[in-house]
Amino acid sequence: MAEARVSVNLDEFSCPICLDLLKDPVSLPCGHSFCMSCINTQWDGAVRSRVYSCPMCKQRFSSRPVLGRNIMLAEMVEKLKKTRVPERTLAGPEDVECDVCVGKKHKAVYSCLVCLASYCEVHFNLHKELNPGNTHKVTKTRYKLKDRICSWHNKLQDVLCFTEETLVCRECLLCRCTSHNTTTCTNHRYRQQQEIGKIRTQVLQRTRAAENSVRDLKKAIQSIKSSAKKTLDQSEKIFQELISSAERTRSEIRGIIKATEEAEVQRAQEILKRMEQEVTKLKKSADELVQLPQLDDDFLFLRTSRPLFDFSTFDDVTHITVDLSPLKEIQNSVSELAIKVKKFCMTGLHTTSSSVNRCHMVQTSVPMFREDFLQYFRQMTVDPRTNHRDLKLSEGNRKITFEGTNPNNDRGPERFNYYAQALCRDAVQERCYWEVEWGGQQVYIAASYRGVERTGCCSDVGFGHNDKSWSLCCNSSQFVFFHNAHKTVISGPVSTRIGIYLDHAAGSLSFYSITGTMTLLHRVRTTFTEPLYAGFWVFNDSSVKLCEKNEKVTRNLPQTRPTAANTRSDGFQFYFNSDCNLYIKSWF
Repeated sequence: MAEARVSVNLDEFSCPICLDLLKDPVSLPCGHSFCMSCINTQWDGAVRSRVYSCPMCKQRFSSRPVLGRNIMLAEMVEKLKKTRVPERTLAGPEDVECDVCVGKKHKAVYSCLVCLASYCEVHFNLHKELNPGNTHKVTKTRYKLKDRICSWHNKLQDVLCFTEETLVCRECLLCRCTSHNTTTCTNHRYRQQQEIGKIRTQVLQRTRAAENSVRDLKKAIQSIKSSAKKTLDQSEKIFQELISSAERTRSEIRGIIKATEEAEVQRAQEILKRMEQEVTKLKKSADELVQLPQLDDDFLFLRTSRPLFDFSTFDDVTHITVDLSPLKEIQNSVSELAIKVKKFCMTGLHTTSSSVNRCHMVQTSVPMFREDFLQYFRQMTVDPRTNHRDLKLSEGNRKITFEGTNPNNDRGPERFNYYAQALCRDAVQERCYWEVEWGGQQVYIAASYRGVERTGCCSDVGFGHNDKSWSLCCNSSQFVFFHNAHKTVISGPVSTRIGIYLDHAAGSLSFYSITGTMTLLHRVRTTFTEPLYAGFWVFNDSSVKLCEKNEKVTRNLPQTRPTAANTRSDGFQFYFNSDCNLYIKSWF
């Protein structure tokens, strides 16, 4: 009988400690196998603690197991040794070359972190003979060692410097990074590895949420089709009764319903496709997180884990709502046709078409995390033509500071000439997000139509005190929202960083307090009839700045004590409250 040949991977018979073929193999109760000398050496160091565990799976044993030679495994290893021929492959463009080979370089299979060299299998065997006892730290070759060698000291870079955001060697700690925040790669890997379970849990939670959304969206597609069919059938019944006088209108309504169904189903299917791709991406990340702790190289672990810990690469597609009101609106319009058929023939079609075009039945939710909001970030700048004469612009027209009368500012038609207010240059008519950092006693952060009143001394000139602007009043003790002079006191964390999110088409304007996390302060639901502009109303000894996208979030609370700029020598402070009334406060 012909002998069966089985392809064997030699790594499967390697000792996890010395990385060589097993010598006198022994098997632990957990099932893992090691060289007898390797596991005894490992356990001899744990005599004091009397804690004996498997180096692979970390399973602990109540007492030191009695080791017996695995005869079958030993015989198999001996056969492998006799048939084993060192396999060497010439290094390709993407491979790491052996540092010892002369002439044609072979592919390196192991790297020594003590010798700082990589070896092919033949030269690695020579390295083991020259360095008996397995005293050198050896890893499988996966990258070029020169990428981890310090160009200053020619030492292995095994320390992570957070200050310089780079790897450094131990000698760099003594000369370059003495006062920096540093840790070893091993320690940093350990801390990050503790987070893997938490991160994987979050990935799985997002996966489940995305899968639930996929299921909901599939149901939504069926609901759209069902509702569209129901509306179509009812419309057909009514039009059959009025066929003689409304044949043309019936045909047009039929077209609207069909077009709406096709457009909404197509849009929902596109979102469904994107969600299914996101689920695949999340599952892939979850699998990679499972494999991540098995990497034995710290540098490779850190480089591989970085994109897996970054949630900004994932889309937030966990909330889907279905709005069937467009089709119901058509249904109601058609029902009224039985009574007012002639009037509907002239105006109803235009009204119905406009209603369908204004909204979608499938709507995505408001972003949840700051990274999601930043996808819609827009850099704003103040329009100098609108800037009140008491306000000074700086930092590329991103910062406004109250400084008192500036005689150089003219009184142009765009300029605010009573309250210290200003508008930004660019109009917003789509989804948009911007952030504002404020300081001092009090400011108003607003969104306004361009046509807001600029002149006059009435209170309705101020942002939030008319029907053309929506404003959040920020001071050291509270937030207050204003629109058309209606006041809403807000209970929320007082912070100096405010995020503003506008969905113009949906008629939604939201204000968030940012202190490392985002807290919703107030949300407006309305219909915006014009483009909006970011606006500011700055009071004495106060300032406001439009933040850049990646600007660091500070956690400082606003100032609560008066400064010399608005405190008289007699100990009295003059200031306006959120209702624009003048108050006097004594600090004695």
